[in-house]
Amino acid sequence: MGIRGKLLGSLLCLLGALALGVLWLLRAQMLHNYTRIEMEHAQSDLRSVVLALENESKQLAVLANDWGHWTELYTFAADRNPDFISANINSQNDPYRRNGIAWLGITDAEGQLIAHLGIDPARGREARFPELEFATPALQRQLTALGQRNNGCGIVNVEAGPMLLCGAPILTSEGTGPSRGTVLFGKLLNEAVLASVRQTTNSRIELQSAEGQPMLNVAGQPFAIASTLGSGTVRYVESDADYRLHWALHDLGGNALEDVVLIWPRDIRTQMDRMLGIVSWQLALLAGLAALGMGLVVEVLLVRRLKKMDVELKRISGQRDWHGRLSVASQDEIGALATHANDLLGVIQQQVDELELSAMTDALTGLANRRAFDHHLAEEIRRQSRHGRPLSLMMCDVDYFKRFNDCYGHQAGDMALQAIARCLKNGARRGGDLPVRLGGEEFALLFIATEAATAVRLAEEIRRAVEALAIPHSGSDVAPVLTLSFGVSELGEDDTADTLYFRADTALYAAKQGGRNRVMAG
Repeated sequence: MGIRGKLLGSLLCLLGALALGVLWLLRAQMLHNYTRIEMEHAQSDLRSVVLALENESKQLAVLANDWGHWTELYTFAADRNPDFISANINSQNDPYRRNGIAWLGITDAEGQLIAHLGIDPARGREARFPELEFATPALQRQLTALGQRNNGCGIVNVEAGPMLLCGAPILTSEGTGPSRGTVLFGKLLNEAVLASVRQTTNSRIELQSAEGQPMLNVAGQPFAIASTLGSGTVRYVESDADYRLHWALHDLGGNALEDVVLIWPRDIRTQMDRMLGIVSWQLALLAGLAALGMGLVVEVLLVRRLKKMDVELKRISGQRDWHGRLSVASQDEIGALATHANDLLGVIQQQVDELELSAMTDALTGLANRRAFDHHLAEEIRRQSRHGRPLSLMMCDVDYFKRFNDCYGHQAGDMALQAIARCLKNGARRGGDLPVRLGGEEFALLFIATEAATAVRLAEEIRRAVEALAIPHSGSDVAPVLTLSFGVSELGEDDTADTLYFRADTALYAAKQGGRNRVMAG
């Protein structure tokens, strides 16, 4: 892609990024406000749902209170006349069916159940609720406590599901006592009750088991709804489509039962996304038009001159003609750029020569480094394949050099390496021979047009020259002075750079294994 395309693309990207940034800020602000509005409405609807459930319990409380001020019930609590039960406590009573009553219980002053009636609201016949008929002592105390509270209501968990339960003390019709027990009315929180709540609140709700529920997120600042039916922080699950607000029902003992789940569709969020989509298309169109206009201006003022500079720089770079100069001249930033570029071209010419030299040289010894060795070896192998000249590689390693450094210090070690390097330079007899420091205490010498026998002889001369330096080495196991071990190999017909190096290195290893301070051919 040319400069023109890149600049136009950059302008489009810049304007696109700007448009996206505006959209992101707009969306973030709108999302914050819309989410707050959504949550306020959802919380309000959930409060309405809880209020509707409380109204269901209040109806039971009114019924329980009416019965609790019934003189005949007050008398029955004392004499327990079976005629009262047959006349009033049976599943055919219309008020029970009309109000969805599922259970009626009467206890004495000690909390013992003296009469009860279970009703299947769906079938209109008697049903059994053993959890209430054979209540535990703890549940008996809780049921009795309902009758001692004003509009005492709560929830108990039975096999059929959660049951709203309200109680009232048994008193005379004038509301006098003493209380002879408690009358209790229960209504199952079944689909009929939920349907009534849905119709009253115009909300989508359902009951969901709280058992095994994961910890749910809380939107913004947590909020709680207190009620006789439950209490605690409202939890929620958020998706793009809806909120699901969870509010836990609790039994009389404070244990969590099922969650009332309000499913609140995010219609406001949908409207916001639709509006942002329209704004996005409008911003994209404006960004495109602005980019085209700016592209024409940039073409005239910038691109043409930069393109000319590009052509001239490509010519200079392609020909490696660092003496070349740019011809663009003007009294503006591009002219100043061309002037600086010409200055740099002059500096480049000087530094290229210096870098080429330093990149191929070991700083400590002045010998060629591993990079130069690899390059030179590959070139000589190609040349040997054309001209059929012999080529030998000598590798050497300082014997026990780590001990030398440990004993005499690294400065002495550096001086010793420099002395060895001078011996290697003296051992290079031909103009193409290349002495190399491979790294650490390892050296090599590439002999051009030299057979292995001659290379072994030259290596022996270098070994003796280093030994003659008489550099003390008290840590050596082979001599009191610093010595070298050598490996020599000659390039064979099927050899590559790697195999030649491997054979020389193998010979060097053999020299070390054979006692060091010697030359081995491989």
